[in-house]
Amino acid sequence: MERGWGVYMMSYRGYSGSGGVPSEADNVADAKLAWQDLLRAGVRAGDVVIYGESLGTGVATRVALDAAARGLILDAPFTSLVDIGADRYPMLPVSLLLSHRYETIRVIGEVRMPLLVVHGEADRIVPVEMGRKVFAAAIRAAQPKRLVTLPGAGHANHMRFGSFEAIAAFIGDVRVR
Repeated sequence: MERGWGVYMMSYRGYSGSGGVPSEADNVADAKLAWQDLLRAGVRAGDVVIYGESLGTGVATRVALDAAARGLILDAPFTSLVDIGADRYPMLPVSLLLSHRYETIRVIGEVRMPLLVVHGEADRIVPVEMGRKVFAAAIRAAQPKRLVTLPGAGHANHMRFGSFEAIAAFIGDVRVR
């Protein structure tokens, strides 16, 4: 790539031609296997910035707990899937109905690497307040620790509102450390 970056992506089970059925435990396990594949391929852990978007933020945060990566980027993170469900369906006992919880808020405080949280302020899928709560709970994150909210940006369109520039700046900053 022009900036000298590579991208390694995985698909969840049951998506993009992958077999199986996705679950929280399997998604996290598969992401940890992907991390190990990168290391086996000769990529240095300190050269990797872990990135998760939406549901993937819960997975990326869990990988970051055990990885010696250069940094973590959470794009539209939510506190937990239970909180999303309760926000959307306040009359239902969501906490009793969901077995896959993706409780980022419970583990982000243990992440010890630079962190960028990017969130659209007009996100109707994951309220920006959840991104703010995840950021605030990241008490052990190393510097730089940044929260970038983008006025007018929704859940999946914030590249048009400057998120790529914020992500590129963060990666540039953590690469020179």
